[in-house]
Amino acid sequence: MYKVIVYGKEYGASISALDISIRYLLSSVCPLFTVQMVKRLTFAWAMSLLAFISLLMRPVPWIILKWGPELRARSKYMAQAKEHDNPPDISKATVITGDEANDINVKASVQPGSAIEKV
Repeated sequence: MYKVIVYGKEYGASISALDISIRYLLSSVCPLFTVQMVKRLTFAWAMSLLAFISLLMRPVPWIILKWGPELRARSKYMAQAKEHDNPPDISKATVITGDEANDINVKASVQPGSAIEKV
């Protein structure tokens, strides 16, 4: 969900698809080398190696938290997403009063040939 919020409507689906594809690719490749790794290193060392890799990855969220906004600011996709997702300027909107709103609602709800139109 974070990536969809950060990259906006235009690129959010692509980022999510890429993320899911990489996750499935890694989960399908891991069983291919796990058996050989356990046989060559023994179970204890193979699991220790995976634990050490996990420990090395531990600071990644804090790195992203610290330098993430700067990295996203450099991204051309991020700049395009910000331009695309900017809300319209509501200061230029026309304000409709109560009587005008009622007239618009009545005109919109009357269908040609309906009983209301014939009255």
